[in-house]
Amino acid sequence: MFERSVELITGPYRSGKTMWLLEELVRHSREQPLATRPVLLTVPSHRYKGLLEKQLAQILRRSGAPGLCAVKILPFYDLCHLILRQAGVNFHLLADGLRPAVLLKAIKQVESMGKLNTFASIANFAGTHAQMLELIDELMRAALSPREVAATLSRAASSESRYQELAAIYQAYWDELEKLNVYDERKLAFKVREILPQWAKAASPPALLAVDGFDRLSPLQLSVLSSLARHCERTLITFDYVSQGPKLDEYTWKQKSINGLLAFAEGGLTLKETQFEQSVPEVKSELISTLDRQLEMEEVARQVKTCLVQGVEPSEIVVVTRSLQSYLPAVKLAFERAAIPYFPDEAIPIATLPLIKYVRRLLFLPLSKFKRVEVIRSLRSAFSNHEWLGLDKEAVDRLDRLSLDSVVVEESDWLEFIKQPGLTAESQALQRFFTLLQGEVVQKAASLSSHVAHVEDVIDALLRLPSDDEYSNPVIAWEEHQGLVELRKVLADLIREEELLLESYGSELYTYKQFFTRLEQAFENSNFRRRAGGDKFVTVCGADLVANRRFRVVIIAGLVEGDFPRRLERPGLLSRDEVRKWGSLGIDIENPRQHDSFEFSLYRSLLERAVDKVLLSYPHFESSNEELVPSFFLVGSSEQSKALPECLPPRLAALQRPVSVEELAMARLWYKGAGSVSDYLQKTLETNLPQDYAEEAERLLRRLQEPLAIVEARTSSESRGSNRKLACGDFSDLVALGLLKIDMPGAWSPSALSTYGRCPFQYWVSYVLKQEELEEPTAGLDIRLKGEVYHKALELFYAGLKERGLRLNSAEQTFLFSFFEECIAAALNWVQTERKVKLDEFWEFERKDIAFRLRRFLKEEMNSAIKDNTGFEPVFFERPFGGEIIDAALGNRSAEVILQRPETLAPGSVKELRLRGRIDRIDADGQGRLRVVDYKSGSSPIRNDDILAGRELQMPIYSFAASCDRELVSYGKVTAGLYLSISKGAGIGKVDFEDKEVDLLQVSRETIFDFVEKIAKGQFPVAPSKREVCQKCDHSAVCRIAEFGAEED
Repeated sequence: MFERSVELITGPYRSGKTMWLLEELVRHSREQPLATRPVLLTVPSHRYKGLLEKQLAQILRRSGAPGLCAVKILPFYDLCHLILRQAGVNFHLLADGLRPAVLLKAIKQVESMGKLNTFASIANFAGTHAQMLELIDELMRAALSPREVAATLSRAASSESRYQELAAIYQAYWDELEKLNVYDERKLAFKVREILPQWAKAASPPALLAVDGFDRLSPLQLSVLSSLARHCERTLITFDYVSQGPKLDEYTWKQKSINGLLAFAEGGLTLKETQFEQSVPEVKSELISTLDRQLEMEEVARQVKTCLVQGVEPSEIVVVTRSLQSYLPAVKLAFERAAIPYFPDEAIPIATLPLIKYVRRLLFLPLSKFKRVEVIRSLRSAFSNHEWLGLDKEAVDRLDRLSLDSVVVEESDWLEFIKQPGLTAESQALQRFFTLLQGEVVQKAASLSSHVAHVEDVIDALLRLPSDDEYSNPVIAWEEHQGLVELRKVLADLIREEELLLESYGSELYTYKQFFTRLEQAFENSNFRRRAGGDKFVTVCGADLVANRRFRVVIIAGLVEGDFPRRLERPGLLSRDEVRKWGSLGIDIENPRQHDSFEFSLYRSLLERAVDKVLLSYPHFESSNEELVPSFFLVGSSEQSKALPECLPPRLAALQRPVSVEELAMARLWYKGAGSVSDYLQKTLETNLPQDYAEEAERLLRRLQEPLAIVEARTSSESRGSNRKLACGDFSDLVALGLLKIDMPGAWSPSALSTYGRCPFQYWVSYVLKQEELEEPTAGLDIRLKGEVYHKALELFYAGLKERGLRLNSAEQTFLFSFFEECIAAALNWVQTERKVKLDEFWEFERKDIAFRLRRFLKEEMNSAIKDNTGFEPVFFERPFGGEIIDAALGNRSAEVILQRPETLAPGSVKELRLRGRIDRIDADGQGRLRVVDYKSGSSPIRNDDILAGRELQMPIYSFAASCDRELVSYGKVTAGLYLSISKGAGIGKVDFEDKEVDLLQVSRETIFDFVEKIAKGQFPVAPSKREVCQKCDHSAVCRIAEFGAEED
């Protein structure tokens, strides 16, 4: 026994220090069963406490001796709580979620004193608060009170430096805690240091104090433990550290902690240091590399399955990545396919839960003015309580359809919509829905408790948990219920915040928007950990969360630069540069985990946890095709770099050692085509196999029959090589056999033919299937309606000039501008009366924007007319062609346009075709020449290449139409074309039909017939003629461009 002694037991990782310590505690407890002074063991976390409790139980079972073992295991801050309670100190602990509110009060206090300068502009941002709290935590861990920080800075920093500001905020935060009579965790430790002498007199200090499991000890923890050790008969401290030898580099990041422990002797304590030696078992090691992370996890799952088959218990296998987040989808897919019981030990952010997303959407509806799409999404949610609303699925579908037809955009439209006859039940449901969500607190500022009560009302009425249904997934059910628990914890924190601040600051009111912002921030900062359902599973976790014990098999994945080792740079106020600056001012807040050797030490520590086998792996590419670099831990020297393995062929091992029928089927598809998968599964069913294996094969065959048929068709020899793009959209065989008929229009429009030229698949979806992107109703004018206004205004203007016999380059400008304003007003009035338009508070701004663009366009037109020496003047506007009725009373029709098949083309089924459309404007020069003008809302330039490729066929078709129009022929022949951008106010392309180098009309005629022939044959490949085509396509959701690829233009 060592009176007032401290025994420091050091040694390498897993050298038996913890087991020796636990056995010593058991021995001490059994030797003194009636001792009144307790035995305390302090650890870094509740997680580590649970691990030690299991190990302690194993020791007691092994010993077989009856009796009690009175050892109290407490995380460090729980130990501080115990000491304060035993000393009779009354304290209230400040929850972490309430710290930002206290910090905000502190910042306002500093600002009121005129000391906030550098951070004044960003002081109210949530990110700033998080950074400042992290800095305050580091200053507290360094055992530096605000006064000590201020005193040190007064000697080294100017009074106007930002460090002085931060020190003032730290002091104000400390003062606010005292004003509110609350403590955060670290301030409690300061209080413990202060009252330890009184505690030793009033309470019974531990007979034995043990410290275990800390990978580093902060100065604050060291000061508390040093003071506490003076009142204990004996103190045992275990710490991973070696002072010499080849492994010294792995422990240099712990130097500050070991120096602090050795300093116990300077405080008058007797310090005895004992070194443990490590017995390292011989471990088999293997290194593999794969193409990407998904294939990497498939190989890891294969290795795990092999170990399980060989008799290794699941709890004896751990799969580690530096950060699990980037691997979770791959882990889920690979391990579930292999039927491996696994536990992803990772926190779940509640903001990612569907339940929380649903609640957030509901609460945001008043702020979004009840946008139609958000209301319908909320009502369609599986969490929506239709019973309370008095709705069912069919009623929600009806509301969706009718509200879309009624052009419902937001709240005011809903109020009109629910007045419609025949919607009694739905109207009542919507009325209840809106009334609940538009509670009193939404309309005016209210206290936090009032806002929370409103949220509770919404949850109680509109939330149901689908997991409560019969046959629900128990894991998902637990996550949903836990998410609801965490949601109510967030709400409870807001209530506690109000109660905390009420006495000192009085009641504070928040608008609904301010409250919602606070709630969203709380959601983002809240998470919970999954629960392990027993110990019959393989643990998959991040490197920081691996249990501090040995495993038979350790698998470390993701060994690439940037992942492991992780980049150590911290952002903001605790970046390396900032920490060094604090150090130069005499304040050391460097976190040992930011030391250069920490990542290597962590890596070595993981390797040494293995008893039988270590598997290391790394991918070559990200899913985004970004190339990855193997970790420095693998290529630290040129010899190591040469020893890196070749990348495993994708899924080759699955053919030889499959983990499931599904994986084998996938591998056969990869290497041998779709036909081999069906054959293999069929043969599997015909052989005598275990029942569960045969059932799995039968289920898989049923599920894959149709997809396999499609894949086989796409990968057949006829679909490869130059014809590979026809694998999606080629119906020519079906058309030839008479099994499919393509409906051909009676007359072809320029836009339809140009669409086929841009992408045949786009034509198939738009004009054959007649599918349009479902556009949500919006207030104001969309692009299409704006285009109609532009066309209408210009049509009225130029037609008016023609009626008056005026020319653009000679008429009086005052009259032109005045008349143009009348035309703009008439066009805007026309769109409001003739089209379904929902006007909102921004309509006046939109009117002004349209008028501005049209005025700018007119000015450019006038300047061009003055400079233009060609003599072209507008003569016809919105000229139709294709035989449509122009005047029913007189029986007038537009000119019919019939194209004959060019003799230059090989014989085909299409001998002639009709065209229809409308020419925006036609100019004549009075000398027998015509110019067709096409107005464009966009501003992208249009070139001859676009015409030759068939992407822009309007101008050639307009020329064909003019040649068939007798009235136009009387004016002359089309010799040119002009594209005018209204939004840009300038020309964006010209066409010369008299160009001797290329006959645009002949090429266009051939192109049109070629397109129509292909359409008739059913050829609609995914083949965009230009990259930009995909960027403006509405059908990306059903297009397989990523699968089939697109060639450069």
